[in-house]
Amino acid sequence: MTPLIVRLPNHLGDACMSIAALDALAAAGYALTLAGRPWIRSLFDAYPWPTVALTGSRRDHIHALNAAAAGARGLLFTNSFSTALEFRLAGIAATGYARGGRSLLAERSSVTLITGPSRTADIEMTLTIGVHGPARLIVLVCDSTPQTPREPRP
Repeated sequence: MTPLIVRLPNHLGDACMSIAALDALAAAGYALTLAGRPWIRSLFDAYPWPTVALTGSRRDHIHALNAAAAGARGLLFTNSFSTALEFRLAGIAATGYARGGRSLLAERSSVTLITGPSRTADIEMTLTIGVHGPARLIVLVCDSTPQTPREPRP
């Protein structure tokens, strides 16, 4: 199994919506370690993935990530420059959103990452699933060196 440290979103709802992507990554053979806010331990307690609670200063975050890395690659579900910087300084080659200078820090950058369908309830408390977001989820993880493009066939 390929080790992968996933930096979860900072907001509880966004972290919950990432579960479908995490399940797909695990099913594809990745040994996940989840990193994020301290509440991730209790939120993901029922899952088999180890967690790294990032507490204290940025320096503490970097030390915690470095200790958990052990040659793992990284995947950033966050959209902040600081989380990309933390992974870079922890020596973790990461893939994530290419915005706001993050592409300079990430080994590879993705255009967009949608983690799952939304859930919403109106004032009558009628739950609707999938109002925003994808109807289905496809996770594509490429772990190879980019090839030189070939000429198109006639």
